[in-house]
Amino acid sequence: MRGNFACIHHNKVSLHVQMVVWLLRVSGMLLVLYCIIALTSFSTSAQEFRAKISINTEHLQGIERDVFDQLEQKLGELVNNTHWTNYNFSPNERITCEFAINLLQKSDNNDFQGELFFTAQRPVYNASYSTTLVTFRDKGLSFHYEPFDQLVYNPTSFENNLTATIVYYLYFILTLDSDSFSPLGGNVTRNEMMQIVLKANQTFPDDNGWNSNGGNKSRYALAEALNDPAQEPFRQYWYNYHRQGLDQLVGNISRGRTNILEKLNLLEETNSSRPMSPLLNIFAEAKLKELVAVAEKASTTEKKKAFDILTKLFPTERDTLTPLRRGQ
Repeated sequence: MRGNFACIHHNKVSLHVQMVVWLLRVSGMLLVLYCIIALTSFSTSAQEFRAKISINTEHLQGIERDVFDQLEQKLGELVNNTHWTNYNFSPNERITCEFAINLLQKSDNNDFQGELFFTAQRPVYNASYSTTLVTFRDKGLSFHYEPFDQLVYNPTSFENNLTATIVYYLYFILTLDSDSFSPLGGNVTRNEMMQIVLKANQTFPDDNGWNSNGGNKSRYALAEALNDPAQEPFRQYWYNYHRQGLDQLVGNISRGRTNILEKLNLLEETNSSRPMSPLLNIFAEAKLKELVAVAEKASTTEKKKAFDILTKLFPTERDTLTPLRRGQ
C-alpha cells in the first residue's frame, strides 16, 4: 500500500508540475501576445503627416547649399516625427502634403525673406484617388536661421518664426481634414491655430502675417475666419462636400453629386456674412475645378443653379465654370 501510495503521490506531483509548466508557458505566450498587441497598437497610432519639404535657393547668392539640405531634413523630421494631436492615425491615414519654400532674399545676419507654397490631399472613400484639401501660397515668409539652429516646437515659447509658420499651417491642414470627416470636427485644431497667432504676434511683431495688418489671406485672417461663428456655414459645407458628397460618389454617384450641389447655399450664407472671407478663396483654389467635373452629368436644372451661385461667388472664375452652361 505504501508503495502504491508513493506511486500515486509521485504521479500527482508530476501532474502538478506539468500543470505549472503549462500555465507558465500559457502566461508567457499571453505576455508575448500582449506585447505584440501593444507594439502593434503603438505603431498604428502613427504621426499625422507624410510630408515632403523642399527649399529653393536659386535667388540667393553666396550660400552653402548643404545648409539648406540640412534645413530640409530638420523640417521633415519635425513635421513627420511629431504627434500634433491626440488623434489616432493609422499609417495609411497619414495626410500627404508638400511644403515648398522659395527663398528670395538673405541679409548679412541670416534673415531670410521668401514665400511658402503648400498643398495637402485627402483620400476619397472607396476610391483609388485623393482629393486636394488645400493649395495655398504665403507670400510673406520671413525668418532668421543659423546653420546649427535646432528646430524644436514649443507651444509656449517660440524661438523661430519658420517653425511657428510651418506648425501653424500643419494645424490649418488638420482643421480642414477634420472638418471634412465630421461636422465642425476641426474645432480643437482651429483653436490651436488661434493660440499660435496670438503667441507669434507677440514674439514676431514685425511679421504682419500674424496680425490684422496682413490682409485677408494672412495667417491671422485664416485663424480668425475658422473661429468666426458667422463663417461656420462654410465649414458645414466643407463636411457636406467631402463626406456626404465625394465619399458617396463610388457607391451612389447621383446621390453624392446631388449632396454637393444642393448645399451650395451654405457658401452663399458665408459670402453674405463675410464677403471677403479667405475660406471662399481656399475653396476656389482647391475645389472649383473638381466641383465642375463632378457636376458635368447633373441635370440641366442642377447645373444652371450651380452656375448662377458660383459665378456670383467667384466672378473671376467664369472660364472655369463655363462647362456648367453646356446643355442649357
